[in-house]
Amino acid sequence: MLAPPPPGLAPVPGDSGLPYVGYALKYMRDPIGAYTHRYHEHGPVSWFRFAGRPWVVLLGPDA
Repeated sequence: MLAPPPPGLAPVPGDSGLPYVGYALKYMRDPIGAYTHRYHEHGPVSWFRFAGRPWVVLLGPDA
């Protein structure tokens, strides 16, 4: 079990993508384009679902 987050901590932005596959198809087809799109949509820190599991991605020097 994970500890609860400290008060005042903002949630990590992101989304789970398509049901069952998440973003697997998009990342397999064009990984650089998918990460670039994610950076512009959600910023340097975001989460997504890949292979049925949630992942956090850090992009750029400010992440």
